[in-house]
Amino acid sequence: MLDSLLKLLFPPKCLGCGALGPKTLCEACRGELLPYRGPACGRCGVPMLISAPLCPECKRESPPFRRAFSRSLYEGKMEGLVRRLKFQDAPQLAEPLAQLMAEEWRENGLQSQPFNLVTAVPLSKASLSRRGYNQAALLARKLAGKLSLPYRETLRKVRRTAAQARLGREQRLTNQRGAFSVVEPLTGERVLLIDDVMTTGATARECAITLLMGGAGEVWVYTLARGMGSQRGRISS
Repeated sequence: MLDSLLKLLFPPKCLGCGALGPKTLCEACRGELLPYRGPACGRCGVPMLISAPLCPECKRESPPFRRAFSRSLYEGKMEGLVRRLKFQDAPQLAEPLAQLMAEEWRENGLQSQPFNLVTAVPLSKASLSRRGYNQAALLARKLAGKLSLPYRETLRKVRRTAAQARLGREQRLTNQRGAFSVVEPLTGERVLLIDDVMTTGATARECAITLLMGGAGEVWVYTLARGMGSQRGRISS
């Protein structure tokens, strides 16, 4: 009775547009969340104007991860939903957003890749306490279940860092250096690292380095969205 009364007083609605209905994310909003299918670097996944195996940055220096890719660009409806998941106490959005990631994973034929585990970029204790949950971990857990892969928390954040959004690329790289450690030694596992947004890739790089130094055999990175930020100069080959 209480549940029925609550639904009557506060009917469920889409967190994307506010339309009344049982789904956290309605079909109309899902239809606006288009996957990125344009040219991208085959290593770091940064969008490019023309097709080329590698972007200029990856030609100069190969990243520590084997490959990074994102489901969508960080813009429009996707940007709004990520911000809501991350900053507006909406952990229920992790389920439909992870479903989009799983669908794109299968669409690209990546289910045949033999990963040993899925893990997530960790938050600092202060950020986790303030937010109440780690949005990357929520996405990773949901995605792991949909891909029938085990989820493990293999990383922890051991040093507080400045907010990445306020920093340029080189500052981001320095900011994240030495910020992570492995929870326990790895033994050659092939790891799929999950985060909500990737911009310059500084966080993904440092996490991958930490995982490899901790014994991982290979690291791939998959994020819900790709933000461009200061990388706009890297999109031509």
